[in-house]
Amino acid sequence: MNPVSMHSPNNPDRRAFLKNASAAVGTVALGGVATTLSGCGNAVAPQTTAGEQARLQAGLGQLTWNNWSEGQTCHPQAILTPTSEAELAQIIRNAPNVRFVGSGHSFMPLVCTEQTIVSLDPLAGVMAHDAQKVTATVLGGTKLSQLARDLEVIGQETINLPDVLYQSLAGAMSTATHGTGKDTCAMHHYATQIKLMTADGQILTCNAQENADVWSAAQVSLGALGAITEVTLQNRPARQLHRKVWVQTLQSVLRDGATLFEQLEHFELLYLPHTGFCILISHTPYEGEMEPRLASMDDDGLNDLKQLRDKVPAFLRPLFARFLIKDGEVLEEAKDQSWRVLAQPRPSKFNESEYHIPKEHGFACFERVCATMDQMPDTYYPIEFRLTKGDDAWLSPFYQRDCHSIAVHASHVEPHDYLIGTIGPIFKHFGGRPHWGKLNDLGFKELAELYPRWQDFLRIRAQLDPRGKFVNDYTRRIFNLA
Repeated sequence: MNPVSMHSPNNPDRRAFLKNASAAVGTVALGGVATTLSGCGNAVAPQTTAGEQARLQAGLGQLTWNNWSEGQTCHPQAILTPTSEAELAQIIRNAPNVRFVGSGHSFMPLVCTEQTIVSLDPLAGVMAHDAQKVTATVLGGTKLSQLARDLEVIGQETINLPDVLYQSLAGAMSTATHGTGKDTCAMHHYATQIKLMTADGQILTCNAQENADVWSAAQVSLGALGAITEVTLQNRPARQLHRKVWVQTLQSVLRDGATLFEQLEHFELLYLPHTGFCILISHTPYEGEMEPRLASMDDDGLNDLKQLRDKVPAFLRPLFARFLIKDGEVLEEAKDQSWRVLAQPRPSKFNESEYHIPKEHGFACFERVCATMDQMPDTYYPIEFRLTKGDDAWLSPFYQRDCHSIAVHASHVEPHDYLIGTIGPIFKHFGGRPHWGKLNDLGFKELAELYPRWQDFLRIRAQLDPRGKFVNDYTRRIFNLA
C-alpha cells in the first residue's frame, strides 16, 4: 500500500469527519495519525561533523559542543579530528582528558568535557573483508549508514541494525545500540575483535582469546577504556526484506503481541498515546522483485499526533481515533535490501528515555507505561516496544537476559522531566536497565546492583586508565570515582 494514502484526499470518510469535527474543536489535520511512524524516532543526524562544529565556533572565541537534540552542551578546549592512528595516539598521550564523539546521538552527557573532544570521523571505512567467513574489518569512525552501503557492495550485511544509521560504529558499540528480534543480539555482540587505543596511545587487540577480560569490558565501554579504532564484524550474506506496517488495537496487541514477537524475525510496535491503537512493523526475509519504500511520512504522522494533542481535549481523543484509524489496515509495504527498510529517516528532534526490561515482564511494563502516558494530556510521541536477545558483554543492558526495550519520547522544545520522574520509576519497578545513551538518573549504587560484572568492569577501567584520562563528570559519578 502507498504509505501516503492516509494523507490523501481520496479518504472521504476521514476528511468529512475532520471537517465537521474541526468546527467544534479547531482545525485538525489528522489524516495521517496512523502513518508509519516507524521507530518513533524522528531523530536527525548532526548537519556537521564534530570537527566542522569546532571550526564554526572557533571564531567566537569559545568552542561549544551540543548533542543533536541540544539537550547536552559543553565548552571544551579543543574538538579534534585526527586523520591517522598516529595522530590519534599523539592526541591521547598529550591531552589531560579526552572524550570521544560519534554523531552526538546520545541524550546523556557521555561526551561532555571541558578538555578535549575527539571525533574519529576521518578514520572510517571497510579496511578488509573475508568472503568465505562473511566478516569485515571496519574503522571505528565509520557511520552505520556508510557501513551498510559499503557492505552491500561486497555482498554482506550486519546481523543487526538499529532503526537509525547516524551513529558511528564505535559509538553504537559503546552504548549497546540494538535493533529488534527474538534471535538478534545488539550490535556489539557480532564483533569478533576490537582494536582499542588506550591511555598510553598503544593499540590493544582484544577478542575472546586475546586479552579476554578486556574484550568482555570493551564491547560496551561508554568510551571509558579508550578509542575503538577498528572492529572486525561477523556479518551474513546480504539479503532482501519485506517490510509491512499495519494497525491493531492496543487490546489485541497485549493479547497476541508475544506470539508475533516469536513468529517474526524482526518485529516491533508503537503505541499511539490517547488512541487505543498501535502501529506494528515486521521485516521478513524475501526473494524477488524490489519494491522500494516511498518517501517517509513519519514526520507528517508525528505532526498529526501533535495536532490531535493540541486541538482535541484528552477525553475526546480516543473517539477521534476510532474514526480516523482502521483496525487491521495495512499502511505500508516495501521490499528492498535489508538496511534500506530497517532504518528510517528522522526529521524531528526529541529527547528520549529507554529501558530494557526482562522479557518475562516486558508486556506488563509496556501496558503500565501506556496507561500512564494516556493519563498525561500533553503526551503524543509514540511509545516504542522491541525485543533483543541476551549476550555476555559485562556492561550490556542485555547481559545474560533477553529483554523487551521500551522507549518514551518528548519533543526537544517541550518539557521532558516526566520521562525520568514519572515513567522512570515504572521501568525500575520491573527491573529495567537503562539504555546507556538515553535519559536516566541511575547512579553508582543502582547500576552496581543491576550489572553482575560491574566491579569487574571497574577493575579493567582502572588498569587501562589509572589516571582517569577518559572519564568525565558523568562517568566519574556512575563509577564512584573521587
